[in-house]
Amino acid sequence: MNISINSTDLENALKVVRITVGSSSDISSHYVFRARDEKLEVLSYDGRTFASCIVTHATPAEDTSFTVEARRIHVLLDNVGSNQALDVSAAEGGEVTVKAARGKVTFSSLDPSLFPYWDDVLAGAKSTAKIAAERLHTALSNAKQFIYDQESKNPALCVAEFRNGVLHSTDQMAVSLVKMPGMEGCGLRVFVKDLPNVLAFIATAKGDEVEVLESDRAFFIRRPDGAVFGETVFAHRFPDINVDWNLEDDQTWDLFQEELLAGIGLLQSGAKLDEPRVRFQRNGTSDLVLSMTSVSGKPLPLSVSLAGFKQKEGGVTEMPAFAITDAYVSKMLNGNTNTKVSLGVSKKGAGGWVRLRDDRGIDTYLTTVAWLKNA
Repeated sequence: MNISINSTDLENALKVVRITVGSSSDISSHYVFRARDEKLEVLSYDGRTFASCIVTHATPAEDTSFTVEARRIHVLLDNVGSNQALDVSAAEGGEVTVKAARGKVTFSSLDPSLFPYWDDVLAGAKSTAKIAAERLHTALSNAKQFIYDQESKNPALCVAEFRNGVLHSTDQMAVSLVKMPGMEGCGLRVFVKDLPNVLAFIATAKGDEVEVLESDRAFFIRRPDGAVFGETVFAHRFPDINVDWNLEDDQTWDLFQEELLAGIGLLQSGAKLDEPRVRFQRNGTSDLVLSMTSVSGKPLPLSVSLAGFKQKEGGVTEMPAFAITDAYVSKMLNGNTNTKVSLGVSKKGAGGWVRLRDDRGIDTYLTTVAWLKNA
């Protein structure tokens, strides 16, 4: 078997599949190459996630099938240069030879039949959504900020999951919901440890629409050119939660986003490193006092102006001071491009919550952060 491959075409394909290369000393640490529909396809698998992509402008023989250890082929590409002709030949006995202008290298090839191909699973998967890659990437990136990572304690919270057109995630302190028109029939469920790989793949489809396909064994995300990412379905589902999107909070505080973030940043410069709480206390209807604990242990206050205030009829009027971790303020506002933001503040029992709702195109982001018990 002999095939000519352009080094840049090969590198572009490997950028897609390298995210799912395994680290074990078996075939999961190799790229698998094979002929598919008169094209050269490269595949990888790390035990949970997998990917495939076509190497453009390469026409293989029908019987083309071989593997190359991933780390070795990347070293090769780093040294042969861009747009170089690579003559690849695979011989019986498990050897693959790559000839380039600078010389020839021989690699060991494992038996490609040992690779866990997913052709049948993909063929039987149902298409459940088509969505702009940027929308899906933005939503999952937001969910990644609010997702539990202690699988041994509560595995059902270690996923970001679509249900009825809403992407759910929580880390037990905050709940992130993203309502996305067009995703109503999608049940995509991404395990926390696989989220970086999912996001890396979707990022390669910028400017395109991706398709989500699902089966009882795996889900797939497919680019228009046929490149595929897949994940074995995580066994635990996100718990059922009831969300009232029309809920009116006890109070609504309008703030200029830049002023709020700058105020907290100023407080952080003088705050104790091991005391990340930001205390909120409304002063009338025109001011909000923020405070953190200084290095000396004393309160470090700062006032910011309220751009607006709304009291719910029948709601709590005397809102107590409360605190949330400073990082959550940044997470809530991450991606929000509005000059002015509205924080919904509610008290329930001895605690309460702060909510932020914003529209990003046709998608609605709703983040709820629970108060810390001791303000």
